[in-house]
Amino acid sequence: MHRVFPIALIVSLAGCDMNFEKAVDLITGREANVVVLVDKPTQLGPAPRTLASREQPMKVLGEWSSLCLSLRGAVPLQDSKVMDQIFAEAMGKAKVKIELTLSNGTRVGLRQPLQAWSLRGKVVEQDELSACAGTPCRVELPVGVQVSKVDISSDLPLSVQGIYWQSETDLPKPPPDPKNVASSSSPKASSSCTS
Repeated sequence: MHRVFPIALIVSLAGCDMNFEKAVDLITGREANVVVLVDKPTQLGPAPRTLASREQPMKVLGEWSSLCLSLRGAVPLQDSKVMDQIFAEAMGKAKVKIELTLSNGTRVGLRQPLQAWSLRGKVVEQDELSACAGTPCRVELPVGVQVSKVDISSDLPLSVQGIYWQSETDLPKPPPDPKNVASSSSPKASSSCTS
């Protein structure tokens, strides 16, 4: 019965004007830092463009941190093959280069952006298709550091609806099952990143 209450609360909050994602954050205790850097259609090209936030800091809250390009709005979630096709059309053959400069002076290059979708958009109102770039495998942004600036370019002209930073705290890990406690000699996984 105690599991039913959080689900009922999420459903009731989602039924109101509250964003479903915010309702889930409220229940799980997850925090998010979303900073919109460009809120209007713009075109990226080979000349590097430097972006920084003057109003709100771009903080690293956890492993799920990325810089995102809002590609299109009004793209309802569909079959994965259809979504892949829409994403490929929106990106064209453009290769994007993104480099973060952290407040401690470290520069970190991000990998090529991957497809992301959100019911409530960060730049467009809803059904937002984005291309989000995170760190390469085995590279982690230190939690608590801030991103001072972002340098971004595209080898081919790429039209986007906007650009935003997002970082979320990691969800708490469930307590270990006493029956399956690993011995001290067992290796520990350091990241959810694979490859």
